[in-house]
Amino acid sequence: MDYKRVLHKSEAIYRAVVEQAEEAVLLTDLDGSVLSANGSAERLFGYAEAELLGLKACDFMLEQEKVEKAKANMRKSGENCVELLLRRKSGEILPIEVSCSLIEYYGHRVRLVIIRDITWRKQVVEELFFATKVIENAGGAIIITDAMGTILTTNQAFTNLMGYEKEEVIGKRAAILKSDRHTHAFYQNMWDCIISKGIWQGEVWDRKKNGEIFPVWLTINAVAVNDSGGDVRHFVGLFNDISKFKESQQQVEYLANHDGLTDLPNRNFFDARLNHVIARASREKTTFALVFLDLDDFKEVNDTFGHEKGDLLLKEVAIRLMKCIREEDTVARLAGDEFVLIIEKGEEIGLNKTALRIIESLSAAFNLDGEEVFVGSSIGIAIYPEDGVDNATLLRNADSAMYQAKHNGKNRFRFFSRSD
Repeated sequence: MDYKRVLHKSEAIYRAVVEQAEEAVLLTDLDGSVLSANGSAERLFGYAEAELLGLKACDFMLEQEKVEKAKANMRKSGENCVELLLRRKSGEILPIEVSCSLIEYYGHRVRLVIIRDITWRKQVVEELFFATKVIENAGGAIIITDAMGTILTTNQAFTNLMGYEKEEVIGKRAAILKSDRHTHAFYQNMWDCIISKGIWQGEVWDRKKNGEIFPVWLTINAVAVNDSGGDVRHFVGLFNDISKFKESQQQVEYLANHDGLTDLPNRNFFDARLNHVIARASREKTTFALVFLDLDDFKEVNDTFGHEKGDLLLKEVAIRLMKCIREEDTVARLAGDEFVLIIEKGEEIGLNKTALRIIESLSAAFNLDGEEVFVGSSIGIAIYPEDGVDNATLLRNADSAMYQAKHNGKNRFRFFSRSD
């Protein structure tokens, strides 16, 4: 066997393999002087191999204390792996990972030094650290799950909001937060949107650890393997408590639809309610009554006792009217001392009784902070559909009947009649 040729061939194979390596590969003597360097080493150091030969590899490294410690470990164990900083020929400084081991090379003990540029790894670690800090310090609650919905981590805002410590939910399904406010179809539509679009936003009612159900504004993002649309690996949910917003919204809606003095529905609410009742009565071929009520002698109360007492009277009138109707009926204050009622499915005999009950109730004395006051009421009644099939006509005819009642002596009621 031609050993020289075999040796030469082995060396050629070794050089070919080393040259193809992505890592920088150096051979040094025991003193650290470079004996050979591959192409990756030339690109990493910024020097040609000929420039590196004979130079000590450690001279390119910063943090000499770590270098000396690594060399000491090398002498003890024969190998070592350490993170260092490398100064390139251009002066640029790179973070590197250096692995050293002693090998036999053509009968000589040498060091095999493998150097990896870990700039990218450092950036990833820093980005992960930064992302972790951002998540932990975010104002909104954050929850991260795997593709199956198993919770991987949460932040402090999540604990503050939901009452669960991180350790209590990691490994559990995010479904533990679900309330019973939503249907299966709701969640199915949510996940269909997330899978198809990668994101879903909306209002959801969740359940805290203590069982309290409350509204949150939830954003769920699907995180894929890569930006080009790989398989979903994680879901990130960000949610904020919107309870106070909902309360404010409900308060605004309430104020927009209710009288600020009596808390009765106002003209805006009444119009919408009457249109709804008309549409339903038309569809179901039923009837109902619209009652228009005006207080008798209310102006005298204001003139005699003042507007403050007049307001107290209107509040008490509202309370008495509510006691005179059924739960399905509606009473509203239009303006001043004018009130309207919608009496659903009212027969004439029943309407007579209701009107008399209202007149009797409002005829009793009102005690206004020690002042005893008496008023009466005039009532007009219009019937759907014979007295009108729309909001304006019914209201106008009921108002007309009320004026007839007032003209005929007050404190009484009249049904609308076209002959009046």
